[in-house]
Amino acid sequence: MDEKEQEEIIKIAEEEARKLNMWEAERRQQSIEKYGRDIYTNKEIGSKKIRKFNKKLDIVVKGIIAICAFILFSFLLKILANVWGL
Repeated sequence: MDEKEQEEIIKIAEEEARKLNMWEAERRQQSIEKYGRDIYTNKEIGSKKIRKFNKKLDIVVKGIIAICAFILFSFLLKILANVWGL
């Protein structure tokens, strides 16, 4: 590619980024006008019961994944020890 083509690509990318930023700003402004706050970046939006349930569910899932990883690791170590004859 020559410099002219690269400059065109850069201009197009900058224009698309500007359009996206304008769209995001418009959506935020609409939510502030409609709800009195920015619902797109505020993590406190939604039912408190569901957020509390999701937090507990995340903890349980992370715990299960950690236990499975520990079991798999110990199983692989046992196989390796058997292969080496320990």
